[in-house]
Amino acid sequence: MVEACTLYEISLYYYVCGLRYAASHYAFTTVGSTIAIHADHYAMVRGFPRRPAGEDFYILNKLAKTGTIDQLTGPLIEISGRLSDRVPFGTGVGIKKILHLADPMRDCPFYNPEIFQCLKQFLWELDRCQDAADLTDHFKNSRSQHWCESVDLFTLIDSKRNLNPAVFKKFIVDWMDGFRTLKFIHFLQQHHLEPVSLGDIFDGTILPLISPADLSDLDRVKELVTTHSG
Repeated sequence: MVEACTLYEISLYYYVCGLRYAASHYAFTTVGSTIAIHADHYAMVRGFPRRPAGEDFYILNKLAKTGTIDQLTGPLIEISGRLSDRVPFGTGVGIKKILHLADPMRDCPFYNPEIFQCLKQFLWELDRCQDAADLTDHFKNSRSQHWCESVDLFTLIDSKRNLNPAVFKKFIVDWMDGFRTLKFIHFLQQHHLEPVSLGDIFDGTILPLISPADLSDLDRVKELVTTHSG
């Protein structure tokens, strides 16, 4: 149980590290029980969505469009993992899936680090796409192009070209939100870049690519890996 919880927690930190490397506006932890929301912003997003699961993810995704999401560096709140079938996804289900693996350290799937490299390039290009003469040429990565075609992004961009540059930039940030970013990542994983193991991520070469040295999450990940290895 401890090994499964550790692997699941590492996957959460790893995902945020990848988003921060890609310079995503939505690079913050969305799974947690402690959230403080200003009343004005709570009203702006009409409170928690009526969902059976993932309500923390969805409300933070909406709040990020109205202001800044700040994360505390401490103190850490230690909680116990638990199995649960109450909802179709989340911590309980995630840990249960890991427990069913024959060799969790080898078989527990993590997003391929190349996905975050593609995301970083894509977000940079997306931020500068308003004046692009040829959008297909502007988005140079073929994997990103594939996703753009699947969501008809070029048509959407063309329909918004006449917006004021500041308004267009805000539109792009809001459109490519945390949920759509996750769909982009899942699309690349399904069609182009298969999952990798923990060893493929923490082999000393990939980790520096996705985690700035001063990132507090990185220290937590290293602590988790060291504890598990010991």
